Amino acid sequence: AASISMSTNGNRIAISGSETPDSGVTFQGFVDIFDADLVLFGRIKTGFLEAVAPIVNVVLSGEGFTLAMGTVFPTKDTLISGVKVFDLSTDAPAQIGDPIVAGAMGDLPGLRLDMSENGSSLVVGGRNYENGQGQARVYTISKETDTITLAGVGFKGAQGSKDHLGSSVSLSGDGAYVAIGGTGVIKDGDDDPSGAVKVYDTDSEELIGGVIYGTSANDATGFSVDLVQVNLNTLYVAVASIFFDKDGNSDRGKVDIFKLSKSEVNPVWEKVGESLVGDRGATLDFSNGKYHIGDSFGFSLGLAKMSGENGDLRVAVGSPFFSNVRESDAYYGVVKLFEYSGTQTEWEQIAYDLVGHSKTSASGTSIALVNGGDTLAIGGGPEGGSNGKVVIYAQEETSSQPSSIPSAVPSKEPSSQPSSVPSSQPSSVPSKEPSSIPSSHPS
Repeated sequence: AASISMSTNGNRIAISGSETPDSGVTFQGFVDIFDADLVLFGRIKTGFLEAVAPIVNVVLSGEGFTLAMGTVFPTKDTLISGVKVFDLSTDAPAQIGDPIVAGAMGDLPGLRLDMSENGSSLVVGGRNYENGQGQARVYTISKETDTITLAGVGFKGAQGSKDHLGSSVSLSGDGAYVAIGGTGVIKDGDDDPSGAVKVYDTDSEELIGGVIYGTSANDATGFSVDLVQVNLNTLYVAVASIFFDKDGNSDRGKVDIFKLSKSEVNPVWEKVGESLVGDRGATLDFSNGKYHIGDSFGFSLGLAKMSGENGDLRVAVGSPFFSNVRESDAYYGVVKLFEYSGTQTEWEQIAYDLVGHSKTSASGTSIALVNGGDTLAIGGGPEGGSNGKVVIYAQEETSSQPSSIPSAVPSKEPSSQPSSVPSSQPSSVPSKEPSSIPSSHPS
């Protein structure tokens, strides 16, 4: 699966991919939309392209009734990258307005999308715009007028730079804020790019909280980003630096989570907990002629506010290049889930590593974390006879508090407390104390 997206409640999922009906002569992109029972709701297809397998990106609105699809499509004699938006509230997907043209076909590998909860706002990132300057634009979607309208002037990388702004994009649930990653951004005073993430108010288009820069050169900070607003004054953003090195292990990758309290006079982004770092860097084994790239931890990201009023968070992190078998063609992939609450100071891993089943799984190429962090969808590459795979996990948890509702399942252990309800069955064990009530049957 090239890209996956789920509605907030997990009742709808969209999965993108590409296929060839004639062994590589022509290719077609598609998005399949499934409802909660995994029954196919609809399929949206691109046109056929010669010798080009389109990279299709997809995003669903939080309520699951609006979908945006970034792809390549032909215009006269050329191929153009762009975005089409569809209404899913009827019996079949219906296109809204005209396609958003995003530029030359070369822009497509950088085409990133996100949508607000109600589907009225869409952000489109194009990291290769103007030879690598990059840009991100926010649009307003109206189903009533069947239109898609550019909001404001958009956000661009520095003139003449290779900022690659738009490498990643994420909207807050209400569309009021947008986070934009630029893997080529160079911090003032540095010679090499570390990458960065910038968060803007979508109405005023003003930067808020300052720029979040990578910690070292060539980290590719901003490759992935996810922005969550937990209340009126508090924002969190998860930022991936997939080429981060640690202990001489290149491309190990890391994820940092930052918090912004807008109620402060001069709010700035503050790091929450320690960095989450990948397991392995690149491996070069000259004696056996083997090379394995690093994990690139953070290749995919999902940040979610958990249910309840505490503002607890969960973050899911994908590493499609992970493998304990350090062979050149072994990419099992892994996804890890972490939790952070106000009662602790560090991120704690939940459950176990979710590792792909085969060398070609590349599990974690794409992920979606929804339903208060309790539902996790993981997309990967070919596995066995399949051309791609998506696995959906539901987090099952037990409470430390007793339930007020009696269980329908008998306990494995006898209770240490006597029951307040008399038994309807005679006991096979004589009582230790004589009864104070005479028997109704003679002995």
